[in-house]
Amino acid sequence: MALAIKDRVKETSTTTGTGTYTLAGAVTGFETFGSVGDGNTTYYCCTDNTNFEVGIGTYTSSGTTLARTTILQSSNSDSAVNWSSGTRTIFCTYPADKAVFKDASNNINGTFVGNITGNVTGNASGTAATVTTAAQPNITSLGTLTTLTVDNVIINGTTIGHTSDTDLITLADGVVTVAGEISVTTLDIGGDNVTSSATELNILDGKSFVDEDNMASNSATAIASQQSIKAYVDTQLTAEDLDVTSDSGTIAIDLDSETLTIAGGTGLASSASSNTVTLAVDAAQTGITSLLATDIKIGEDDQTKIDFETADTINFYAGNEKQLILTDGALTPGTNAILDLGTDALEFKDAYFDGTVEADAITIGGTGIGSIYGAIAGSSSIVTTGALDSGSITSGFGSIDNGSSTANFGATTVDSLSVSDGNITNVGSIALDSITSDGSEISFGSAGSGEDVYFYSATSGDHMLWDSSDEKLVIIGTDGANALEVTDGNVAITDNLTVSGNLTVSGNTTTITSTTLTVDDKNIELAATDSPSDSTANGGGITLKGTTDKTIQWSSTTKSWEVSEPLQQKKGFMKYSKHQSWVMGG
Repeated sequence: MALAIKDRVKETSTTTGTGTYTLAGAVTGFETFGSVGDGNTTYYCCTDNTNFEVGIGTYTSSGTTLARTTILQSSNSDSAVNWSSGTRTIFCTYPADKAVFKDASNNINGTFVGNITGNVTGNASGTAATVTTAAQPNITSLGTLTTLTVDNVIINGTTIGHTSDTDLITLADGVVTVAGEISVTTLDIGGDNVTSSATELNILDGKSFVDEDNMASNSATAIASQQSIKAYVDTQLTAEDLDVTSDSGTIAIDLDSETLTIAGGTGLASSASSNTVTLAVDAAQTGITSLLATDIKIGEDDQTKIDFETADTINFYAGNEKQLILTDGALTPGTNAILDLGTDALEFKDAYFDGTVEADAITIGGTGIGSIYGAIAGSSSIVTTGALDSGSITSGFGSIDNGSSTANFGATTVDSLSVSDGNITNVGSIALDSITSDGSEISFGSAGSGEDVYFYSATSGDHMLWDSSDEKLVIIGTDGANALEVTDGNVAITDNLTVSGNLTVSGNTTTITSTTLTVDDKNIELAATDSPSDSTANGGGITLKGTTDKTIQWSSTTKSWEVSEPLQQKKGFMKYSKHQSWVMGG
């Protein structure tokens, strides 16, 4: 958008109010505002010969309008004139506030804001502006400047600087002081070109040169001469020895005349190349007598190894899996049933065990040990067995007559046991499929003996117990808690009770302490005696316990339900107050 000033532009407008002017066409002998150009601004004046308005307007070709962008002067206190109906003229003008003119002395006075293009002659006073044209051939003198800024360089009195450091260079009589850094391609001092780099020159910063053979000053900044360094080193090498201490002796090497030899030992070789001495461990070690360390590993790699990762434990790995564990008093597989002891092709010679050998299955010469025991059981030539510590006696074996001796069986499993008119006493553990009485009863213990009796199920932890100390029968579940207790005619159930048939309670009081009572039946019967009547139903109903009882009861006298508290239905209404009638609503 640019400001355009055109001659002989005049149109009419019937716009009312203070909005944008709609242009109605050029007056005879004049041009339209279209010569200003779409989107450009121009100075305008609008008048009906009574009121007037001078301002800057923006012309839009679409709709041929002129927006009242800025009001410079008007008959409405320099604000937009609120035009009433009628036709007025609007034309391009040159406002006095925007005019540049010569005074009587042919001088142009005023304040210029913005750029001046072209040559300027004469003197300028007031606040200096910025000359933006790159080349100014007609400027012959700048006079005395307080401050001169050229791009980012500022000259201010005796200092020359940058916008970020205005006193970088200070000028005095015969002296130039630089507060920052000097960056030059070449440096000439007194006619001699300096060839050293900045890094090389910085080494000398704050340093001094000394000539001391004994380095007595011990300075951190002084630089010794070559002759001083050589004399000092020669003296030190002649006077000093290299002391070496080993596990089995010490030596002193005269640095001025002797050589230190680094030799290998058993399983260790030494070599030297350039300035490096290398000590290498031999692949075959014959001199090592012990390896003692915490969490040491020995093996082919981290998957096949002997690992001492746990205290007092040796772990054997193969195939990246712990195969065998050796601890104090036990040799076990890495995990259950993971390791075979020998194979069909690789067998152990002899095995010796002091204790019990426990196995899921044992074969002897390829034959299962159960088959071998079967052959022994069917033999009729066994007259004595000595001590039978294990095995079984199967059917067809015949009778065992121990005479007057006592038969001690320990933990024994029998398919069938018949005792003729006698007792089995001092029994440890007996596993029986069933017990059948040939008389009138089966007794466990004796009257008044005060012994506990256990009945175990197939599920671990489940059992039934006659607790003699508390005189009660208890059924205990897998969690170890009592599921059912029977004591003096009372039954206590601590878990769920499911009754598949009918439940009849003949007592006087039935107490339910559960927080939720669910009944599938949609009709609850109360006072269901053998001969129900209104008199037996009298006073029947529901009582809700509170600070006072809240009741719904049937009265045989009034032939009605009596409610102690008001009833109210939230949807619609059903309201009843004591001694009042029901009121229904929807």
